[in-house]
Amino acid sequence: MSKRSTKRGHTLDGDRLHVKAVLPPALQSLLQPTLQRRPCCLLCGGPHQAVGVFVPTYPERWGFPAGFRAGCTYGVCQRCLARPDTQDRVEAALWDDRQKQRQAPWN
Repeated sequence: MSKRSTKRGHTLDGDRLHVKAVLPPALQSLLQPTLQRRPCCLLCGGPHQAVGVFVPTYPERWGFPAGFRAGCTYGVCQRCLARPDTQDRVEAALWDDRQKQRQAPWN
């Protein structure tokens, strides 16, 4: 099947949509090790289909110092990616993980 582009410049290869995002250098440096590590799905533990990037709008609410640009990458499987509430579930899972980190005995 031939490749074609959407109106927004995304590439369609058969039924797969490939989106190229322009990320700041700091997030690019986070993304590369994540792609090499091939993490399991953050939500169900299955094999990942996509890698996401989360950057909190208000890092202070997540426990980071004011002015600190925080972000993380994660894997998501095809099944979880197709759910309409994926973004909310990802943010909740990351929030829970962040709270556990803040309460860890080494902090």
